[in-house]
Amino acid sequence: MILKLDKINAILGGLLGAGQASAPFNGTPANVLVSNGNVAGTVVTAGTNVFVIANLTNDLLPPAPGYDAYFDSAAAGKAMIKCIAPTTQSYRIDFSGTVVAANPATVDGALVVNIESSLGLGNVFTGGTKPYPLGPGRGPTPSSTGISVTVYGSIQNGEVLFFRLSSNRADTLTLTDLIVIATVIKPAA
Repeated sequence: MILKLDKINAILGGLLGAGQASAPFNGTPANVLVSNGNVAGTVVTAGTNVFVIANLTNDLLPPAPGYDAYFDSAAAGKAMIKCIAPTTQSYRIDFSGTVVAANPATVDGALVVNIESSLGLGNVFTGGTKPYPLGPGRGPTPSSTGISVTVYGSIQNGEVLFFRLSSNRADTLTLTDLIVIATVIKPAA
């Protein structure tokens, strides 16, 4: 049995509720900031609990107009974002990127990424500190490590979040690219 296109559309329309108006998908309110092509290194000392704010060559900027409604770059040349939303809201904030080590000679290297808030000393988010292995590069190619850290929290206007790095050995770490996506979240009920 061969069905004609109008018959198939009628069947699908009946299943899907033909004639009902559908609203376009507008997505979830999100803030997106990106920085690519960074060559500015961040000097770290040997100590996985000694964090330094990552340096950037290119500041965090929205990829298109409108993607900076909640957060903006907090400081030139630094991996920091500042909440510019007029009211306190709850967010899921994803930080992803690539870190390159200048001297990846040792196989037992460790990289630690940390997201901290400006509100209070040591105000680190739960799950906001993640260790990554940092091994040797291949020939003349330096060692690069993909990173991803997700934090959740109620963030207020003026609050700054810092993207910080540390290592178990003294090195120069370069955050070659970084994307920050902040999404407003609300309780299900």
